[in-house]
Amino acid sequence: MKLTPKQKKFADEYIKTGNATRSAIEAGYSEAYAKARSAEMSVNVGKCRYKIVHRTAHETD
Repeated sequence: MKLTPKQKKFADEYIKTGNATRSAIEAGYSEAYAKARSAEMSVNVGKCRYKIVHRTAHETD
């Protein structure tokens, strides 16, 4: 499944911070949406999981 630009940005920010709410806001989601859905978004990283693991693995190379 291809990531949307916001999902990609969320994944990138989540790798850096580990903070789902802050990552969602930085990715362009509204603060209200990020606060209400950040837990769901971090669980829903199923779409982003490969991307996160792949990027994290390459950062340590």
